[in-house]
Parts: sequence; structure tokens; C-alpha cells
Amino acid sequence: MGSETILVVEDHADIQLTVRLTLEMSGYKVMAASDSQQAFEALAKCTPDLILLDVSLPGVSGWQLLEKIRSIRGLDETPVVVTTAHVGPEVSRRAVELGASDYLPKPYEAKVLNETIRRLLAAGEKK
Repeated sequence: MGSETILVVEDHADIQLTVRLTLEMSGYKVMAASDSQQAFEALAKCTPDLILLDVSLPGVSGWQLLEKIRSIRGLDETPVVVTTAHVGPEVSRRAVELGASDYLPKPYEAKVLNETIRRLLAAGEKK
């Protein structure tokens, strides 16, 4: 651990900052994007080890971004954790259908976030 890069796609600046600091304190490198366009720009520069994706983004939604990520060779296997304040079985079902690796309802605790990321990164190493 420690060399993994995580792309955080979150349009709320306060949440993005909190998540970024939490992940950096856990030893991860963090790239941040506030919308889908910034996320595409970040993905053009670097392939992250994991993507933390808010689905409620301005413009192109996180759902649409997830579909696009899953269609790009080299990103199709990258773990994506979907986050949203909208909870319910339909949200988790859609996340799975679109290829998300996991789903975290907001608000989530730093401990849960770190455990989820560690588990997904460890699973990727075993492939």
C-alpha cells in the first residue's frame, strides 16, 4: 500500500477535500475532479488504481461516466466505488448493473471508506 492512486470524482468541494485528506493520510496518492469533464481529463493523464465516483454530478452524471469508464480498454477492470446520498435497492442494483465494484451511501465514515478501498485493491492484486 502507499503507491496506489485514487481518483475522487465529487462535485461538493467540502466532501472532496475531506475525502482527499482522509485518503492522503492513509497513504494514497489522490487525483480529484469536480465533474465528468475533469474526470476524463485526469483519466487521460493517469490510470488510477481505483475510482471513487459520486453519481450526482453536474452535466454528465456519474452514472454516464461509469458507463463510459467501463467501455474504455484499460479502465474496464479498474475498481469503481459509487457514492451517493440517494439510498435504496434501486441505486445499488443500478451500480452493479453498470459495473461498479461497490457502493457507499453518503455519509460514510472514513473507516468504512478505507476498508472498502483496501478490500478492492487487495482483490485486484490477486487477479
